[in-house]
Order: sequence, then C-alpha cells, then structure tokens
Amino acid sequence: MVSRAFLVYVALGILPFLCGALHPVFFAFGYAFDAFLILMLLLDHAWMPRRGELAVTRKGPRTGTFGRAVQFKLEVENRSGRTARFELRDSPPAGLEVAAMEFSARLPPGGRIELGLEAQARARGDFAFGPVHLRLRGLLGLAVRQWTVAAPHSLRIYPDLTGADARVFHTSRGLLRESGARAST
Repeated sequence: MVSRAFLVYVALGILPFLCGALHPVFFAFGYAFDAFLILMLLLDHAWMPRRGELAVTRKGPRTGTFGRAVQFKLEVENRSGRTARFELRDSPPAGLEVAAMEFSARLPPGGRIELGLEAQARARGDFAFGPVHLRLRGLLGLAVRQWTVAAPHSLRIYPDLTGADARVFHTSRGLLRESGARAST
C-alpha cells in the first residue's frame, strides 16, 4: 500500500510532464523523477517489518467491578531488525468505555513498549476483546502495511457489592421492628 505522501509526490511528478510542452528536457526529468520515486517506494517497503515481526499481547485482570475502572496494557514487541513506526487501534467490546483506543509509536529493533488502557463497564456480564489493528509506515513515509493481530482477552464484570452487608443489616433491622419483634437485652 502507498501512503498519502507518496501520492503527493506522484502529483508533483506530473509537473515536469506538463512543462514538457515548453522544452523536451522536462520529459526526461519527469521520467527520472518517477523512476526514483518508485525505487524509493520499493526500498521503503522492503525495509519495513513484516507480519509477525511485531507481537502484540494484551495484559489485564480477568474480573472487574461495575462502576470501577479496569486497567489494561497492550504490549508491543518489535522482533525485527528494523525500526518500526506504527499506529495501533484497539477494538474493545461494545459494553466497555475506553478512553484512548489509538496509539502511535516508534520502536527500535528488539524494542518493547507497553501502552496503558483504562476501561469502564456500562453493564455487568462477560466481555471479549477483539483484535488489534496495526498500521506500519516505512522509514521514508512512502509505504504502508496494515493488518490485524488477535489479542484475545476476556473480562467478567461483577456488581459492586461494597457496603452491601450494611444495607442488608439495616433493611433486616427495619423489617424486624415493623413485625413487632424486640431487641434482646
């Protein structure tokens, strides 16, 4: 795939052909520019990390409480011998609100980075995270590769029962008073 920058350079490469009506040397310059641009695109594509050379894993708890934030981490590891410039987009389940789902970073060869996510459930139940979408850019910014990586993770959200014992005690005490029972002395 080609980037927008490549398309801009291609558009600029049309100018010498338009000026070719003025002097034929502009045609030669246009062909040379286009050949150079295609060569740079091929080199940029060849220098990019391949599929499988960037590993993505999701780390986080398996359970959470309704109404409380749950912390997750996406760990990206560059297993290639080349620097990786990438953009990452997470796909959380529909019932979770996630503050930041898109990240961009630059990883040196053999480098590792952890990206923090905070999610909050809108409902109780079981949630399964979807794949992570990666878009890599070449070092020259001309070539682009993109793919999805499966980073499965399940999360079960339970109701918030903090303080439930006190509520049950006060409710039971009130019901006993209404029924006419007396407290022992």
